[in-house]
Formats: sequence, structure tokens, C-alpha cells
Amino acid sequence: MQGQYTAGMTVVLMVMVGLILGSFSHTLDFRLAHSKPLFSPRSRCDMCDQPVGVMGLIPVFGFLMHRGNSVCCQKPIDWIYPCIEGATALLFGVMTWRMGLSWITLFLIVWFLGLLIMGLTDYWTLHVYDSILFPWLAVSGLLCLLNGEWIFGLLGAVTLVGFVMGLSRVVAYFLQKPTMGEGDFYILFGLFLALRSTLTLGIILLGSLTGILLGLLFKKNKLPFVSLMMWGTYVVLLFFPK
Repeated sequence: MQGQYTAGMTVVLMVMVGLILGSFSHTLDFRLAHSKPLFSPRSRCDMCDQPVGVMGLIPVFGFLMHRGNSVCCQKPIDWIYPCIEGATALLFGVMTWRMGLSWITLFLIVWFLGLLIMGLTDYWTLHVYDSILFPWLAVSGLLCLLNGEWIFGLLGAVTLVGFVMGLSRVVAYFLQKPTMGEGDFYILFGLFLALRSTLTLGIILLGSLTGILLGLLFKKNKLPFVSLMMWGTYVVLLFFPK
């Protein structure tokens, strides 16, 4: 009974951490996209540029308490803020519930947070920033070591990236336009290092199918690759965390 209570409290704690880090990740991606310092000054309202008070910084609940409006100017806040905060909290809670709180779980949470930030910046700017990418790759390497058989993970990652790179070059030749950026190959490398073959292929398949569907629905020719991979990773970790 005591063990179940402790496990439940740990899940609740990680849900709260997910709410906070989900909010923090959106702040970081906004500042990266607008070339602002990452950790200062205080957050400001997107509409009126006034400093955001404490009540406006409470993840999800602050949004609900003020009925989706800004505290300072009462203008509507984009729904993407509470959606990211709630989705991150759900993922962290589910991962902790299924996997327990271990070093692998903690590193995997940090790893996904980095991917989330890159997915958001890719969505807004179609750009992946080195200040997030290379630390994320380092965490991918740590997860590869913790999972064991790191030589297989490294060789598999190199093989996957080489294959996709060659395929993209062939497609680009026939289409007469680039199909993938350099940062996209780094993302694939990190995905395979951290999650290995089966999960990575599932992420690529899910992300690709989502991209095709969105392209048909919204008539878009160019979709953010990293954002699609982030979405695929989220679904895989949510339903297949082990």
C-alpha cells in the first residue's frame, strides 16, 4: 500500500513537472525564434508587451481561470500554450507510471523536452538551432549507452542517416528542389541513437503519414520535418514507453 502511494505521488509530481517544463519549452522556442536571450528578461504578453504576472504564468490552470484571455490586456491567448503544457504533463505522467522513476526515464524526459523545443521552432521558423540540437544529441548518446549495445546503436544510426540522405538526394534530383535540410538528418541520427530501430521506424512512418494527411487537408507543399518527428515521438512514447 505504501509503495502504491509513493508511486502515485511520484506520477503526480512528474505531471506537475511536465506542466512547468511544457510552459518553459514554449518560452524557449519563442525566444529562439525571435533571437531573444533565453533566460532573461521576464516573459511578456504577446499582444501588449507588458510583463506577465505570476497568475499569467501558471500552466493550464492560469489559462482556464482567465477563460483563455491575457491577464494584462484581456485579449485571447493562443490555445497552443495550454495544449503543449497539458500534452507534456500527460506524457511525463504516463512515462513515469509505466517505466518508474529511473535514470533512463529522467534522461528520456530531458531528451523529449529538447525534441519538443526543436519541433516548435521548426514549426514557427523552419529552422533547428544548434544551441538545442547538439545538447540533445549528447543526451541521445547517453541514452544509447544506458540502453546497452551502443555500437549497434551507433552503426544503426549512421546506416539509417546514410540511407535517408541518399534517398533524399535522389528525390531532390528528380524534383529539382531540396527535400530535407541538414538538421533533419541530425534529428534522425539522434532518434535512432536513443530509441533504436523499431521505434524510430514507427516514428518516421507516423510522422510521414501525418505529413501526407496535413498536406492534403491544408494544401501545403512544405511541412516542418522536425515537428512531424516530434509528433511521432510523442505518440510512440505515450503508448509504447518501454
